[in-house]
Amino acid sequence: MNILITGASSGIGKALAEFYGTAGNTIFISARREERLEEITANLSKNNLKCYYKKCDVADKAEVESMISTAKQKNGKYRPGDFECRDGYNIEIC
Repeated sequence: MNILITGASSGIGKALAEFYGTAGNTIFISARREERLEEITANLSKNNLKCYYKKCDVADKAEVESMISTAKQKNGKYRPGDFECRDGYNIEIC
C-alpha cells in the first residue's frame, strides 16, 4: 500500500511513519523540518523499506500541491480517492 503522512517529523506523524514503514508499505512523509525527515527516511531505508520525503508546510497550498505531485512521481500507483484533503484546499489529486 502507498501511504502519505504529513507532520511526520515528530509525534503521531513520526509514529505512523515508523508503524506503516515496518508493515512493508511504501510511505511518503512530509513536514516542515527537512533534517528530521532525512533522518527518519534514512532509518527506515536501512531496513530496505521504501520511504520518500518532501519538506512541506500544509498551510501553503502551493507546497501541498508540490508534495502530492512528488508523491505521485515517486510511487505512481495512486488512484482517485487515495488522497483525502481535510484542510479546505479542495485540490484535485487524480
